[in-house]
Formats: sequence, structure tokens, C-alpha cells
Amino acid sequence: MTIIYRIARQTLRLIPAFVRRPVQKTLMSFLLKSRISRRTLRTGPVTVAGFLRSTVGIGEAARLTLFAFRELGFDTRYADLSRFFPWRENVVVDLGKEAVADEGGQLILHLNPPELLYGLSVLGHKAVRYKRIIGYWVWELQDLPNNWLDTFQYVDEVWVPTRFVADAVSVHTRVPVRIVPYPVRSAIASALTRKDFGFPDDAVIFLSMCDARSGLVRKNPLG
Repeated sequence: MTIIYRIARQTLRLIPAFVRRPVQKTLMSFLLKSRISRRTLRTGPVTVAGFLRSTVGIGEAARLTLFAFRELGFDTRYADLSRFFPWRENVVVDLGKEAVADEGGQLILHLNPPELLYGLSVLGHKAVRYKRIIGYWVWELQDLPNNWLDTFQYVDEVWVPTRFVADAVSVHTRVPVRIVPYPVRSAIASALTRKDFGFPDDAVIFLSMCDARSGLVRKNPLG
């Protein structure tokens, strides 16, 4: 299946993007609306889907969610979508049990709307037809882009990490929007000190990190 998928993806890339992308989105939307409307919700494990084996920030957020539910004693599953997107699978970690078809429960998708349609498509009908779907979204500005607004129809609720994001999302939907902060794991003490980095003892130090590929202007690390 992976080989067929890669061949199909390479073939599609031969079509100009301004033609390919609207056609892809229309086709995925048509198929997903049918899948979502035909769901029958059942109880089952908590499944976390996202870039679970990639070093991108949204991948780390997905891992933290998965590990938090597992450490709280929930029955968990994972669905790693890294290979379907242009991210390297360079994180070696025990993710537990992989999701299987036709299970019920909750599906938490750590994908923003631009990736969510595609993520649901590659997961397939059997992966979602008995699950409640939760989108975990992140946005840095006071309002959402217009191309996010038609994605609410594919989720039963939206989780966000902060009140700021909740305010930006909730004005556009009646879908429940819940503030679910990122879980924080216990820090491991380091033998390094400020002097090792040349930092003065009385200074407040901030570390800012971002992925420039997701929009350098929006991320604004210099600001």
C-alpha cells in the first residue's frame, strides 16, 4: 500500500499545483462528508494521531498527549501519519499499541485544518467510523484563516492549548472548544550551568524555537 501511495503521490505532483490542490480538496471533502455522516459511535480506547515519529513541534505535542493518557491509565492507541507528509521519521520512541480498524473510542488528531482533511483521508473509513473525532488545533493570531472555517464539519469538538487560541476558534463555530494545555513531563536536571553558556547569573533567559517552513513571518522569531 505504501508503494502504491508513493507512486500515486508522485504522479499527482506532475499536475500543476493550482489545478491539483482544489481538485484534491473537493474530492477529499466529498468522501469525508459521507464517512463522517455514516459513523456509529462506540466506546473504545483513546487513539492519538499525528506526526508521532517526527521532530516537529506538533509531533511532540501529539506524543505528550499520547503519553499523558497512557500514564493516567487509559487504554491508548497511536496512528503515526509522518510518512504521509514531508516530515522525516527520525524519533525512536515506544508509542505503545498501534490503532487497528473498526475500534471505537476517541480519535484525537494533532493536525491543523490544512492537514486534517488529508490526515482523515489516509486514515481511511474503517479507522474513523466508530470514533468520536477531536481536532487539536494551534494558531498564533487573533482570528483564523478563512480556509480553516469549513473544517469544523469533520470534528465533534476542538481542543486548543490556550485561552488565546480558544477565543480565536470559538467565535466561528458551535462545536465545543475546550482548553486542554499541553502535558508537561518531569524535567531531567542537567549538569550544565549558566556559565557553560556564558549567561550572567542575574539575567532572565528565554529560548525561542520555531519551524520556519510553517511561515517565518507568522512565527516571527526575531520579534
